[in-house]
Amino acid sequence: MNLIYFTSEKYLCFMIQKYLILCFVLILGSCVQSQKEKPKSTKTDYEQGLELMMKFRSVTDSAERMKIVNQAIPLLERVYFKDTANSTNVLLLGNAYFGRRDYQKAIYMYFLHKEQKPDFKEIDKNLAVSYRELGRKYQFMDNNPLHAKKSLTLADSIRPNDIETLELLGIANCALSKFDEGKAFYNRVLKMDPNRASTYFNFSLVFAKEGKFDLCQQYLDKANSIKPGFVNTYLERHKKDYRYILRKDQLKPQNKLFVVKNSNF
Repeated sequence: MNLIYFTSEKYLCFMIQKYLILCFVLILGSCVQSQKEKPKSTKTDYEQGLELMMKFRSVTDSAERMKIVNQAIPLLERVYFKDTANSTNVLLLGNAYFGRRDYQKAIYMYFLHKEQKPDFKEIDKNLAVSYRELGRKYQFMDNNPLHAKKSLTLADSIRPNDIETLELLGIANCALSKFDEGKAFYNRVLKMDPNRASTYFNFSLVFAKEGKFDLCQQYLDKANSIKPGFVNTYLERHKKDYRYILRKDQLKPQNKLFVVKNSNF
């Protein structure tokens, strides 16, 4: 019998290689086993969607909220297309659309839920707020005061005397040059909340366009006294309107209208 003899150096290298191979096999086997044993999610689409919407309510960061709601919507839509009669999911999907600012889809879902659960009166608030925010979008993002007025009128018919809706109706009417109607809405707002600075500022815009500059200054000062510095941002936003009035009526720059403390106008 021929025996193979290893020198101490060769034997050490052999054992190291053997040990490394054994470690690799064990690690590979462990990874394969963990992949096999990894449990699949047993939660339904509805449960996952509900969990995301509960998380959505607790998050304040707008970017994170949008990310969450965009994850929830496909899950809730799958549930809806499988079972359109699931009123709980319909309401949740409506809330998800609202969270994504997709107000028209939200309104559709809320009306569907209203048909399914006519005794659930709280849905009227969801509808009114959706119409209100749709009106706000038409007014400020789409520059469409006519559509804004229609949407806001629906909101007011569903939920009368909502102060934000009334002020937005004032803005929409004034944008349509219906100043008397606009001022009527502003007066209703100020009767409900005499210290609403934004309404005083919006009123000042009407007076400026009507050429009533003393009243315009009076309402600007009132807004500024309620919230010091409040009008500065708004003056900057409406700078073009005021400058147009200045050119149109050939007013002098030192007119009191343009003297607002700490304003960059």
